Amino acid sequence: MRSKTGMDKQYDKTSLNRVALGGILFLSFLTVTWSCSAIVLKNDQSVYLAKNFDWTYNNGYVIKNLRNINKQAYSTFLNQPMKWTSKYGSISFNQNGKEMPYGGINEKGLAVEMLWLNYTEYRMDPKLPLLNELEWIQYQLDNFASVQEVIDHLEQISISPFKGKIHYMVADADGHSVVIEHLGGKIKYELQPASQCQAITNYDLTTSKNWFANNKNSTKGNVTQALFRYTILQTEIEDADLQKTLSVPKAFEMLDHVAIKKGDFKTQWSIVYDLKKKLVYFKSTGNKEVRHLALMDLDFNQNIVAIDVNKKGKGYSNNEFLNYTSDLNTQLIKLSFTQLGLEKLDFDEISGHQFTFVSPAQNTYTNQYCTIRISITASDQQNLGRLGIAIYDQQHINYSKSFKDALHQVLINALLIPGCIMDCPKKVMSLELLRM
Repeated sequence: MRSKTGMDKQYDKTSLNRVALGGILFLSFLTVTWSCSAIVLKNDQSVYLAKNFDWTYNNGYVIKNLRNINKQAYSTFLNQPMKWTSKYGSISFNQNGKEMPYGGINEKGLAVEMLWLNYTEYRMDPKLPLLNELEWIQYQLDNFASVQEVIDHLEQISISPFKGKIHYMVADADGHSVVIEHLGGKIKYELQPASQCQAITNYDLTTSKNWFANNKNSTKGNVTQALFRYTILQTEIEDADLQKTLSVPKAFEMLDHVAIKKGDFKTQWSIVYDLKKKLVYFKSTGNKEVRHLALMDLDFNQNIVAIDVNKKGKGYSNNEFLNYTSDLNTQLIKLSFTQLGLEKLDFDEISGHQFTFVSPAQNTYTNQYCTIRISITASDQQNLGRLGIAIYDQQHINYSKSFKDALHQVLINALLIPGCIMDCPKKVMSLELLRM
C-alpha cells in the first residue's frame, strides 16, 4: 500500500513535534458501531422529521433561540468567522452549549438534524467565512424557512469542524427534504419532493440505497449496525400506508424499531418534529414520557429559556421553561467537551461567546488543537480490509503495546461495501484526525 500524509494546522505547536503516526492494515471486515437514525415522513396532511439520538449519556437542554440577535461564529481556525443576524426564532436540542445544537426546528417549520458519518471530509474554503459543523445547524435555523433556501446558500459558507464528522437531514413545512453530505471535500445532496419520504443513518445516502437494494429481504444484523437500521426504516417507509397511518405515535413507533436499548452506547433521546403544526415531541432515557412544545405559543423576542431534556413530566411543556444562564451553559459545555476529549478548552470562554458573540480570533481552541489530514492511495483497490491509524506521543511510544493504547485511533473500513468510503476519481481514501 502506498500512502501519503499531510498536516494542516493553524500555526506551529511544539507538541506536534512529539507525535508519531502508526499504520496497521487489518484484513478483516468487522462492523463498526456508529450512531443515530433519522426519517422524514410525509402524507397530504402532515410532515414529520423524526430522530433517535444515540450516544453515551443523556444530559442536555431544549433551548429557545431568539430572533434579531447579531451573531458571530466561534473561531476554530485563523480565518474570518461567519457573522449573521438571526431572522427566525427556534427550538434546539443541545449538549455543547446553546449555539452548537444537534438539531432543532424554527418558527417557519424548517427542521435540521445531524448524524455521524465517519468518512466525512468537509469542503473548507479559506476564502469564505467559517463556522463549525454544529453552528452550521443553528445558522440554518436562524436564517432560512425552506429546504430550497438552505440549498441555495450551501456554497456561501465553509465548515471548519470542531470535532464531529457528520451529515445533515433538513426538511420544511411544505414537505421537501434533503440529506446534505461532505464527501471528498465536496458538498453532495439529494433533494426529495413533498411526495417522497426519506431515511438516513450513518452511511452516505448512495451507499445506503445501494445496500437496501441488495439486502431488503435480509433479516441478518442488529440495530447497532447502521445499514441494518436503514433497511428497517426504508422497508417500513415502503410498506406502510402513510396516507392512512401517519401520526406522531407512528413516528415514535418507527424510531423504537431502530432504538439501541441496552449498553453504554444507546438511544438517549427520541424526537419528532411536526413541521406543519410547529410542534416538537420528545422523550429521553431520563424521562420516557412524551412531552411536547408548541412554537406558536413562544415569544422569540425576549428571554433565553430552556428545559432539561430529562425533567420529569409529560404532555404540553411550554410552561416548564426556566431561565437559561451562562453558568448552566458552561456546565453543559464542560460535561460534553470533557467526554469528547476537548478538556484543554476554556469552557467559560466558549460559553461567554455563545451569549455575547465576542471572542478573540486566537483562543484556547486555536491554541490547543489542530486538524491532521491524511490521504492514502492503495495500489490494490480490490484487496482492502481495515486500516488502523494510531497517533502516539513520541516520548512515550512503545510499538510493542497494543493498538488501543495509542492516544488516538482511527479506523477506515476500506471497501467494506463497494464505494462506501467516497466517490473519488482516483479512489483516494481520505480522513481527518480532528483535534489532537
